Amino acid sequence: MKTLHHVYLPAAMVKTGEGVPSLCARHGEPAVRRRIVNFESRPPDWAYLLLLVGVVPFFLVIHILRKTMIATGWPICARCRSGARWLRLGALGLLLTAVGIGSVGVAIYNRYPGFRSGVIDGCLLSLAACVFVFRQAAPSRITRAEVTPDGLALRVRHAAPAFAAALPAAPSLVGPPAPPPSWAAGPPRGDHPGW
Repeated sequence: MKTLHHVYLPAAMVKTGEGVPSLCARHGEPAVRRRIVNFESRPPDWAYLLLLVGVVPFFLVIHILRKTMIATGWPICARCRSGARWLRLGALGLLLTAVGIGSVGVAIYNRYPGFRSGVIDGCLLSLAACVFVFRQAAPSRITRAEVTPDGLALRVRHAAPAFAAALPAAPSLVGPPAPPPSWAAGPPRGDHPGW
């Protein structure tokens, strides 16, 4: 199935759920469930240079710059739900592997001192892989959606054509040329009575 490059949804639509189709944004299939999903923005590319300074400054800066948006009723299809379930099972397997490696390490700690660093490395590597895989199971990662850097819209990467076609029409703008494909700007103020 061919997918679009990006689809932008205004923050108000995402937060209330009004106008969000009952179709999966990734696959275009009917939603089997609507979930509360916390979407986040990506850190800026330059922030990764802070890893040269240290991990703490990197996480501090990306935490400060992070924009979040909570969707009250984000559609999840059966394929996304199944994929998330398999990823969680994989994360559980990696966690059990880390526990197993740690148990073996405790058992052989005094008898084979040469294996200590290998056991510790294996345990830490399994735990890191567990955290990474579990994070990939989050609905925001499964649906490939992220908050724009300004926090005004949600960008769905490679949205399914059926999802994009089911979206309500963007507000029409009178006057200057249309802005880029984001609904975050909304209609001009002059079109509403009382403004």
